[in-house]
Amino acid sequence: RMMLFKAKSIWLMSKGIVIVRTQKDIIPDPSTMYPVLRSMYELLFLFRCMFVYSKNDKERELLLNLWEIKGNHNLTQVPNEMLLDVESISKKDTASEENELLKNKIVKQMRDLNLVQSVKTNIKELISREFPILKGFTFKHCEQNDTIIDFCMKNFSDKDIGEELSGNRYIYSHYSAHSHPSYLGVKHFVEMYENNEEDKYVKEILEHACKYLGRFMKEFCEYKDSYRPFYEAKENRINKHMSRISQN
Repeated sequence: RMMLFKAKSIWLMSKGIVIVRTQKDIIPDPSTMYPVLRSMYELLFLFRCMFVYSKNDKERELLLNLWEIKGNHNLTQVPNEMLLDVESISKKDTASEENELLKNKIVKQMRDLNLVQSVKTNIKELISREFPILKGFTFKHCEQNDTIIDFCMKNFSDKDIGEELSGNRYIYSHYSAHSHPSYLGVKHFVEMYENNEEDKYVKEILEHACKYLGRFMKEFCEYKDSYRPFYEAKENRINKHMSRISQN
């Protein structure tokens, strides 16, 4: 649903904007579309790290626990006055305790996986300190057997995954350059309109959005057995949200 919402938003934004009523033409605004496209890429990136690259439920459960620990840690850093509902405040109050339980669960889960000692050490070090920015994690297996010989942290700017998903090793940097209010981002914005290239960028964004949505939907169906346990654990909550959407 998140992917569909993002794709729909990009499609709506591709129609352009009207700033003043006397404006003759609708103005395309790729710089506003790029951050949404980048978030589509990030969602596909993380989905693949957790449900496509992993080989079995044991690996996926460990990766999901790492993902949840990161989310809980972020929640503990938010001041209470910034939280909009009682449920979030209650969740924050128990987040640290939940993370300790999740860390203990990960230590137990490692025993069920065939990990070399260096991988065990890396994971233990990771869960013993504050988490870095959101990343994807993947296991690297020995070609001869199922022994896990490496545990890799993947940035969204990972060039190999960028090439795999888009055909461009620097695609995430490209999206960021058009999204950030940096000197380069503002320079791109100015030059885009000076050179009448806004339609070219809108076309690129729409093509990439279709590619990511198609890839996600294909793998969402192909790997449904991978995420089914996660879905079933959250089924009541998911059905509650779906019911609200259908009512609206």
